[in-house]
Amino acid sequence: MLPSRTPIPIVALCLAAGACTNLQRLPDPILLHDSGTADGAVRRSGTVATVLRHAGPVEVRPPGSPAGHPLTFDRKLERLESGARVRVGSAGRAEILRRGSPVSIVLFGPALAEMGDPARDEPLVWLHGAASAALLLDADQRVGLPGGALLRWSAPVAGSSREGRVVLRAAANGVFRLENESSGLAIVDYRDATFEVGPGGVLDLPALAEGTAPFDVPPSDRSSSVDGSVFRVWGEVEESGGEGRVVVRGAGGGGVRGLGASVTLAPEDEATLEILGAGGGESTSSPQE
Repeated sequence: MLPSRTPIPIVALCLAAGACTNLQRLPDPILLHDSGTADGAVRRSGTVATVLRHAGPVEVRPPGSPAGHPLTFDRKLERLESGARVRVGSAGRAEILRRGSPVSIVLFGPALAEMGDPARDEPLVWLHGAASAALLLDADQRVGLPGGALLRWSAPVAGSSREGRVVLRAAANGVFRLENESSGLAIVDYRDATFEVGPGGVLDLPALAEGTAPFDVPPSDRSSSVDGSVFRVWGEVEESGGEGRVVVRGAGGGGVRGLGASVTLAPEDEATLEILGAGGGESTSSPQE
């Protein structure tokens, strides 16, 4: 006679099945560009803009939602709160409109945009990427460009008509080209520099690994220029250069910041920065003994 066996595997399986009836609930998704209060609540400004689908695919993800939903040909319009995301697929086109103002941002896919909160001194829109975008801005609105740089627009001179837009296009090698087709002034805050692009002007904005968000320049920095290239130095340094190169020597210790690089120099160290496109060379920054 075979010995009886205790159905331990069956009991264990039943216990495991019972445990599945009480799953742990995960917290809500993380919301970008949102700051909570002491009680954990998130203060929002409600609807900040509206998105209009011109051509699909276009997807909207409301703030706090783990997934987005598509805009269809019979449901082309949707209100956007701060924190909402608009994703435009290849061959898609969507337009972000702000009620009561002339603001219009047309996104050509592939593109990804996130709504900011102007009431908290954030840009109206953060562009995380776009094959192309056409922007018609108001004087009091800002747009975050890919990498973190900020775009502002200044009204044309008194008496002139307002025409055209500012166009952003993705070029090769991570460079975004900004073309000012408007009658006003496009202003870009890019790291420690501010560029003004007049009507008909063009500005190439390279993407940097450390980002392109604007930051305050330390008071100890001083501006210097060699062959038209502007950079900032601090400490006891000596700078010279020519033919597309900037040579900085740390006489008593210091550093140089600019041309997409930041180098700290010990006494008697030397760094050479070569400007992109100058003499066919590549950008370098190499401290030497």
